[in-house]
Amino acid sequence: MGPRDKWQYPVIIDNMMNLELLMWAADRSGDKSLRDMAVSHADKTLKHHFRPDFSSCHLVSYDTISGQPHLKQTHQGLSDSSAWSRGQAWGLYGYTCMYRLTGDARYLEQARGIAGFLINHRNMPADGIPYWDFDAPVEEQTYRDASAAAIMASASMEPPVCPTLMPRPCMKLSIFCEIFRKATAHRNQTNRFPATPSLPEAET
Repeated sequence: MGPRDKWQYPVIIDNMMNLELLMWAADRSGDKSLRDMAVSHADKTLKHHFRPDFSSCHLVSYDTISGQPHLKQTHQGLSDSSAWSRGQAWGLYGYTCMYRLTGDARYLEQARGIAGFLINHRNMPADGIPYWDFDAPVEEQTYRDASAAAIMASASMEPPVCPTLMPRPCMKLSIFCEIFRKATAHRNQTNRFPATPSLPEAET
């Protein structure tokens, strides 16, 4: 029996990236139910996907009778207890976006918590392009995740989150652009990244 055979109603952290579209549709159509769905999803994900250190699992399967979680996994990460980089990035972007669209301070607190987990993690490379999983053994050929870096950089441009990520009030836009550049320039057909130099000092 494989992992999927145990799922009843699987929900993945990836869905946090979709809430911005739901909120946009609610605003344009006037259909409040779309906004309610987005908020409900964000609230349940916050409650069930995240660990005390603000890292998240990839997937939560809900019991179809009780509606409560019966299984938590990191389906595409190193292990069920690890922090898969792209999933962390999706969570960061999703809650940053939901704070911008709702003004709910809980979402800002969550986004800042995730940002702190990422930037302070012992395995975050100096160039800001994370390994594919934050708990993966760090070796010369350990895969890096360009998509995770781009998503994190995009979320980090939001003013409320920016101070959490940086030791100074905020990195300049050029620094974030440098992360995007490095996330694309060094990618090859195997998605491996050679060693890259540290980012320049952020200016105040």
